[in-house]
Amino acid sequence: MTYITVGKGQKVNSPQLLDALGCAWGCVTFREDGEMIAVRDDGIYLYGAESRGAVYALEGKKSSATLFKEYIVVTSPPTIETKGIRSAIANVLSRSPDAAEQSKISILDIENKFIVHSGSVTGGIKEIFSSWGSLYVITTDGEVSLFPCLF
Repeated sequence: MTYITVGKGQKVNSPQLLDALGCAWGCVTFREDGEMIAVRDDGIYLYGAESRGAVYALEGKKSSATLFKEYIVVTSPPTIETKGIRSAIANVLSRSPDAAEQSKISILDIENKFIVHSGSVTGGIKEIFSSWGSLYVITTDGEVSLFPCLF
């Protein structure tokens, strides 16, 4: 992962390698101050102009990251969640009607180090974006919905 940063009045230098590992497509976002946020399966990594910054633990598969106000919105790919008391293996093998794909959405406040919201959406998430001070979710079914933010 290479991220070139240049401040006012500075010469353009050759790229500086900040980290040898990358992240999945769509799992990078930038703050207004130029700080880069990379979301990997093992956590959230912040990168400044000079070096890697803070690292926050958030385990699990990630499929995208975006900013909403001062929060980071992280989505996970769809997984099979069971609605009944049957075992997850039985539902995966039989694809019973009790099984439904769920995509997880986590909204994090990394400045204050806590999870603001954690929820799930039925099916897959194609895109999450913010507009007019609200957060919207586009599912793989083509539905656009306003995400209920209680903050």
